[in-house]
Amino acid sequence: MAIEQLQLVDVMHIGAGDAIWVNIASEKTVSRGSKVFVLTTGGEGKAGAIQGETDANAIETGYTVIDVKGQLAMITKL
Repeated sequence: MAIEQLQLVDVMHIGAGDAIWVNIASEKTVSRGSKVFVLTTGGEGKAGAIQGETDANAIETGYTVIDVKGQLAMITKL
């Protein structure tokens, strides 16, 4: 199944060793090795985007950033 641009994906079902590109929250940065935090609807940014630090409107995940290109990050469960 091909994923269309801007289509939501349930990242919680990515298997170990698989990777997926996700949006980085506006005005946030992540780098290789960053832990992934997913924004919720109460956050400053689009729900489902990621950031590299925790706050009251982010959920910690077991995923790690392995590559960054602009406002996209490739994440995986190591």
